[in-house]
Amino acid sequence: MWSYRGAEATEALIKNVQNNLLQFDFLIDDKVVSFDYITKPFELHQANVSRFVPKLTRGHVEMNNFKKMNVQLATQVLSHSVASGICAYIALNQMSSEANPTADFVERINGVRGIHKWKDIGEITKQHVGSEKHKNVVVSWTNKQ
Repeated sequence: MWSYRGAEATEALIKNVQNNLLQFDFLIDDKVVSFDYITKPFELHQANVSRFVPKLTRGHVEMNNFKKMNVQLATQVLSHSVASGICAYIALNQMSSEANPTADFVERINGVRGIHKWKDIGEITKQHVGSEKHKNVVVSWTNKQ
């Protein structure tokens, strides 16, 4: 049995979410979240002048077993910039609006980073990582039963 504390727990969570998303689509509120929608901006990025996900590399979207263990890659894949890139390509009609739930999910996972710094949920108002939107997402996720 693995035991994690603080930042290690958050990193393990993000890495495990990414690894599951590589293998399976998630169904959240009857909407599909898929890694395919994360790889699509990389493919569009390679083919176009528009560079909405400049930090994504082939190594981020084509992962071997060693790369699946890399927390830094997982946090880069499940980041605000990737979520924003998906939204930008949707706005330009280069991706289907069906990718919106994936962008929302990636943004929410990005908001989870840093949660280990909070002693309790009330401390979110004093200290948080990310924008006000991230704070609200974390509060809504933690308040769900």
